Amino acid sequence: MLLRVALVVCALPAVAACASAGRSAAWEKQEEGGGAANTGAPAERVSTEEPSRDDARGLRELFERAEARWAARDDRAATLEAIRLWEQVVERDPHHWRALTRLSRAYHFVADAHLEGAAPTAGELEQLRGEYHQKGADAGELALMELEPQFARTMREGGDFVEAMTAIRPDAVEAAYWYCSNLSRFSQIRGFRTKLFYKDRVAGAMHRIRELDAPFQQGGADRVLGALYATLPSMAGKDLERSEQHFRAAQALGPTYLGNYLLEAELLAVQRGERQRYVELLQGVLAAPAGEDPDTAPENRVAKRAAQRLLAPREIDARF
Repeated sequence: MLLRVALVVCALPAVAACASAGRSAAWEKQEEGGGAANTGAPAERVSTEEPSRDDARGLRELFERAEARWAARDDRAATLEAIRLWEQVVERDPHHWRALTRLSRAYHFVADAHLEGAAPTAGELEQLRGEYHQKGADAGELALMELEPQFARTMREGGDFVEAMTAIRPDAVEAAYWYCSNLSRFSQIRGFRTKLFYKDRVAGAMHRIRELDAPFQQGGADRVLGALYATLPSMAGKDLERSEQHFRAAQALGPTYLGNYLLEAELLAVQRGERQRYVELLQGVLAAPAGEDPDTAPENRVAKRAAQRLLAPREIDARF
């Protein structure tokens, strides 16, 4: 179905770029659908009407229930319940950027943590991960447009994404990070053309996030850049030296965040053919404590499970 849609879009010169993108951006959906009301995407903030006291209290209660379930995100059912509750918040208030940002992170987490065994084949599992990352990108994009009306206007008017991203402010870092982290994973899964379409957007966003808040998400921007430069096609900017520099920066900023070492093993060490380095990094992830920080311990446990899987002899042999 997705392929058929892409082929149809390719036949229309005015929107041919969407086929390479693999998804439609919120500002494109507004143009196609005649405005934000059809998509949930924000247009302009034309109304300053405050929700009623009862509405605001109901949204706050839903949001807090979602936060409580998110704290138990090691459990798949708790994670999906948090997502369901945040989705209810957004259904009632499409401009709720906090819930949209939480959804962007939560979809990303599900793709990392809770899809093993959810599809009968490896290819179908990867497709399912791509769908979750697409949802994460969509939610983060809407959150960013809410937080940065100038970014939204620039994109609706056909402006340059990377230039627009250079103007975002510190309070938009979280939304921008999860938006473009999901976008990077989505493009990697969708393949060569989609990767080419988004590479400059992802890089531009992450460089801006580094300027504003390099330690955010334990060196998250450097982690994404390390992954990006390791996995780009050679003719499109692959640079293993830059990848290493960004992984080192991420590890310095987040020395106890195990994803910084997992991704170096899975991506950079494999690209370099460094079998011993791969094994050493993953063994280090297994040996390290997950910690007690509620913002990182669940992610560290996910990294430890992934490291154990990647250390299986058949997994090592498949990569080297």
